[in-house]
Amino acid sequence: MAFVLKDRVKETSTTTGTGTITLAGTVNATTANIEGLTLVGGSATAITGIVGASKALGYLTDNATGATTLSANISTNGAQYFTGATLIGGTSIVLTTNNAAITFNSTVNGSVAGVQSLTTSSGSAVTTFNGTVGATTNLSSITTQSGTGNTVFNGNVTTVNAQTFNAPVRLANNPVFTSTAASNSTITFMSTVDAQLAGGSSLTVTPGNGSVTIAGAVGSQAPPTSITLNGTTGTKTISANITTQSGQTYKGPITLGANVTLTDTSLTLATSGTQIDGSSNKYSLTVSMTGGVTVNSNWINLGALTTTSNTPVTIASGISTNGAQTYTSSE
Repeated sequence: MAFVLKDRVKETSTTTGTGTITLAGTVNATTANIEGLTLVGGSATAITGIVGASKALGYLTDNATGATTLSANISTNGAQYFTGATLIGGTSIVLTTNNAAITFNSTVNGSVAGVQSLTTSSGSAVTTFNGTVGATTNLSSITTQSGTGNTVFNGNVTTVNAQTFNAPVRLANNPVFTSTAASNSTITFMSTVDAQLAGGSSLTVTPGNGSVTIAGAVGSQAPPTSITLNGTTGTKTISANITTQSGQTYKGPITLGANVTLTDTSLTLATSGTQIDGSSNKYSLTVSMTGGVTVNSNWINLGALTTTSNTPVTIASGISTNGAQTYTSSE
């Protein structure tokens, strides 16, 4: 039968049930940051009261065998761990730790497509998504707050609206980041993006008719296998260097938001219209592609253009830059 806690709960260390475990009231530690809560068993878990609002728990571990529905914010001093599938039930849920890990060991979905939003904040610790996010029921949005700890994605992430990653991102199992909005949504990487292991995972971003912003370096520590930015509409802004191992593909026009170096074996650009835009001659592009690169008149408004010595160059049509053009290939 259901195990329901309707009033305020304090000093709870372990809560066990065989039916549904429901925390309907607020849950706080007696001494802030000390007492933790472990949920064991349960065919399902529902957390509908705010956890740790006045006195953060020491930790929260959900070992329930069934799905867990989160409908209120959770604050802990230590780690948060969710074993089974997680459903976001509140309109906007924030999970916060004090530099401790947040782990979703299974899938994360909304309760109603395009309604629920999830924000995680783990400071210097790692947040891990071991399953897909939004595969069954899309979240409205997902946000990771600024911090030095990585956010690891082991599966695809699908939202109706924005995805904003302020913390460093680590890639495993070739995740695809997708927004299904018709317009006015942005997928933003504000910090670095790397593979968990160099060359061990690719990065694919599919923003629908929305935009993509890459503000942190890609592959500066562990280069992904490849990068693909899908979508022929919307703005694709690159403001940091991108280093990959097996190809870079940009299916829509790229706008530079800073001086940028693209490094890999091959570069595939939009088949028509503007391919690369230097933002009114403000920013310069350096290309290092061992398999060669074709320069043409669809590269516009660049401050300057440089190709490295290991990059064979084919000039298909005239290109105009505000500054120098330097082609240093030995071939």
